[in-house]
Amino acid sequence: MLLTVVIFDCDGVLVDSERLAARAMCNVLAGAGLSISPDELMRFCVGLSQRDILAAVADRLGRPVPETVMPALWPATRALFAAELAAMPGVAEVLRALELPVAVASSSPPERIAFSLERAGLHGHFGDNVFSSAMVARGKPAPDLFLHAARRMDVPAASCVVVEDSIAGTLAARAAGMRVLGFVGGSHSDAGLAERLRQAGATAIIPHWAEGLPALRRAARMSDLKMQR
Repeated sequence: MLLTVVIFDCDGVLVDSERLAARAMCNVLAGAGLSISPDELMRFCVGLSQRDILAAVADRLGRPVPETVMPALWPATRALFAAELAAMPGVAEVLRALELPVAVASSSPPERIAFSLERAGLHGHFGDNVFSSAMVARGKPAPDLFLHAARRMDVPAASCVVVEDSIAGTLAARAAGMRVLGFVGGSHSDAGLAERLRQAGATAIIPHWAEGLPALRRAARMSDLKMQR
C-alpha cells in the first residue's frame, strides 16, 4: 500500500509565530530607519524567506535595507520566541495520532526552525525530516523546497500532502504536484485567508487543529488513490 507523507509548514501552522516574527522584523527595521507596521508586513511577506521579505520591503519603501538588518533579525526574533512562542493548540495531539511519516518544510532559517520546534515541544516528531529554504536555490512560491523534501524522504511528490497557511507556500506545493490543505487557525489569519488559500490551490481548509486529523486522513486517502491510477 502506498504511504502518504504529510509535510507541514512551520510558522503559522505548527507554531503561532507569524505575528511575533513580524514584530521582531519591524523592530529591527525601525532601528535601521525603516518604518513599516507588523500588519502591513504580514500582508505581503507570510510564507517568504527572510531574504525575499527584505527585498520586498526595500521595493515597497523605495529604499535599500541596510546590511546590518539581516544579522540582527534572528537575535531579535529569538528573544520574542523565547518569551512568547507556543505550539498551535491541538497540533501535538494530531502529530501523535497521525500514524503517517511527517516532515517540516519552512522558509525560515534552520536555526529558527530548530528553536521553534524545541520551544514548542514538537521537535521529537520530525527527526531529520526538517527542511529549510536555505537548502535550495529558490524559496516559496517556487516548488524547490517541497521537491527537495520529497527527494530526501525518497517519495514521489504526488504522494505528499502539504499543510500551509500562506499563499506562497500553497503555490509552491501545487507547483511541486502535491495536494495542499490550507490552515487558518493562527493568530495572524484574517477572515479572507481561507478563500485566498482555496484560490491558490488548497483543496480543503483546516480551521483549527481540533479538525485537523480527519482532514489529513481524508487527504492521505485521496493521494493514495491518485498514485494508484
